[in-house]
Amino acid sequence: EKERAELAAAKENLDHERERVSLSASRVEEREKHAEAHKSRLARWEEDLKKEETRLEESRNNLKKDRQKAEEENERRRAYIKEEQARIERIRTELSQREEEVQVQKEELERERAMLSPTQSEVNGMRRTIQSKLEELNQ
Repeated sequence: EKERAELAAAKENLDHERERVSLSASRVEEREKHAEAHKSRLARWEEDLKKEETRLEESRNNLKKDRQKAEEENERRRAYIKEEQARIERIRTELSQREEEVQVQKEELERERAMLSPTQSEVNGMRRTIQSKLEELNQ
């Protein structure tokens, strides 16, 4: 009887232990499932992160290229502006020289006109001569 009671108690203990082990195993399985899901999420995040890093690197490279192109374009524009300023300065210098030449020619023309134009007294003298000739002819 005593042995039976011990065996029943041992069996009961064994059943409890089996139940405890079974619960522990199911908890372990549950934790493993969570761990796998977490690993899967981490792997997706790492993949997304790598894609984002690649995209950012491409953007950086594109920005560098764009900046280089803009700098080259600005340099071309600065060179063009410099050339145009030099051309304008040459035109101004030439214009100034031509204005001086025109002024000299005007002065020369004024002197020639002055030499060619009779003075008032010469005009009066010519009138008197013409008048006297007319009077002679009329007589």
